[in-house]
Amino acid sequence: MIAHAQTSSKSLLINHGGTSCGSTTPQQHFFAGTLTATPSLIATCDLGIPYYSVLASYNPADHKIYYAYMPGNNTSIYAADYNFGGSMSCPSLSAPTYQYNYALNQLCFDNNGNNYIFFNFDQAAGTARLAQADLATGNEIPGTEKLVRFPANNIPNSVLFGDIVILPNGRMFATFGNGPSKLFELTAYTGTSGEATAVFLANLPRQCFSIGFVDGNLTIAGSDGGGCYYYIWDINSAALSAAFPFPLGKNSSDMSNLTLAVGCTKELLGSTTINTNTAIVYYQITVKNKGNIFLNNIQATDNLANVFHGANVSNVAISFASNPAGLQLNPNYNGVTDVNLLAPGQMLNNYPSSIDSFVINLRATVTNLQTNHVYLNSSTVSGNIGAGSNYLAVTDSSNNGNNSRMDVDGNGVSDDAGENMPTPFVFGYVLPLSTLDLKGNRSGGEVGLNWKLLTDRTVVNYEVQRSLDQRSFQTISTAAATQNHFTDADLPQAQGTWYYRIRVNMGVGHELYSNILAITAGSEAGTVKAYPNPFGSVFSLVIPAAAQGQETVTIRDITGRVVVSKTLRLQKGDNYFTIGEAQGLQRGAYVAQIGTTYVKLVKE
Repeated sequence: MIAHAQTSSKSLLINHGGTSCGSTTPQQHFFAGTLTATPSLIATCDLGIPYYSVLASYNPADHKIYYAYMPGNNTSIYAADYNFGGSMSCPSLSAPTYQYNYALNQLCFDNNGNNYIFFNFDQAAGTARLAQADLATGNEIPGTEKLVRFPANNIPNSVLFGDIVILPNGRMFATFGNGPSKLFELTAYTGTSGEATAVFLANLPRQCFSIGFVDGNLTIAGSDGGGCYYYIWDINSAALSAAFPFPLGKNSSDMSNLTLAVGCTKELLGSTTINTNTAIVYYQITVKNKGNIFLNNIQATDNLANVFHGANVSNVAISFASNPAGLQLNPNYNGVTDVNLLAPGQMLNNYPSSIDSFVINLRATVTNLQTNHVYLNSSTVSGNIGAGSNYLAVTDSSNNGNNSRMDVDGNGVSDDAGENMPTPFVFGYVLPLSTLDLKGNRSGGEVGLNWKLLTDRTVVNYEVQRSLDQRSFQTISTAAATQNHFTDADLPQAQGTWYYRIRVNMGVGHELYSNILAITAGSEAGTVKAYPNPFGSVFSLVIPAAAQGQETVTIRDITGRVVVSKTLRLQKGDNYFTIGEAQGLQRGAYVAQIGTTYVKLVKE
């Protein structure tokens, strides 16, 4: 199934390819909605750069696309300014910006404009070298070199054939080699000590030599005698899609991406009780440019009237807790008739990353509050770039908690399931999310919950509470102070979404609440799931099967080494297995492969 573009993240696929599938007549393409059923080609250019022996990469530092043309043992670098912030236009390139007297292996920029190159690939040893390069000279920057080690059973046959991409959140992925092309994630590639590791993710069914980050997923493209195609690698589920025809009959020699993205979190810092129905509430709102281009018309909104009713809100005040972006607040904000937190017409930069965010403190006095009622509040942030056919806009509703909750699954976008949860307030209680973190998922007819208390305060017990409307919660179980998990095997018959939270009892008048966790009925059908994840000692798998048979479960560590392998007998329907062998694993990240499905695991 073709993915849909995220609301908080939208991408332009930047493609160096041909005028049509099978053609080597060079053309540069800019696609919007690439992964939808109706992709659009918003611009095409012919810069006079050949089809073959060309690398293309977008630089978030200066918002230009760099093309490296290598006709032999030398490299010509062209820097093309397409004016992405306004109405796009095709630049005129008459001469290269830089020239090197050797050929590059790869060309890729991180969000701070650092350029990375691969070199000295040794297939026999399964290693290569990775370093940052000076853009003007192409020379390695001293102190940045890392040895890259590939897993012994998944060494590519080349690092020249392929492409690398660095996500705005810093994760690096690559496709290398052919027969087959292999997909990797490169970890620990920064710093001055240790080695970088190429974590094997998948063999690609057909040869692929382009990779980009588009709408929250990896897009991996190639061509062969059977046509021009691309695959989607879902970063969340570690799963590879079937092949799709490359958009609008074009092909790809190399590609990059421009990502417009924003994220927002909102944390309840606390409250002060004034009388039996009045309190001062304190929130903190964090906003970050999560993409690789600036955001025009950046705006954050917070509508207190929608939560508490306008007549009950007074003495509203906002201030910057942190403002590296250098923005201006809206002096007229009152949360009722004016809900814009920022003055209009401002820009939030993506570069350098030290100025790509801001934090706002919000204080308000609220009256006519009801006890035992959950007041749910969200902030919203938006921004845009471009004009005319290349206009792109993004928006994100806040997730409950501090900035660590902005992108919980680490895929670079901030509005996946569970990442737009409103912030709860209960009159008389302080509910800081950072104190208690609740996670869980559904497997068949059960919901598995686990939580972690990040405080040394004394706990009397925990109450597991469930809701069907995210407001009225009922206690369904009480857990001892030493317990940190619960399985809800008595699910309501109603379909839809169930909401869970944990109430922490710490003595008379002292209580805390966790974040609210949403579990959607039916969302797990037909997919392999692991729970709990992260896990402490063992975990369980639910594996759906269309018919009776058997399947092998293989678990690999981050080097690609197999640490667990076992064959399971399946019956038609959902099958449940506890993987006791996981008890002996070290803390860290793993990937479980069940047939063609990959599940990311974390052992705490």
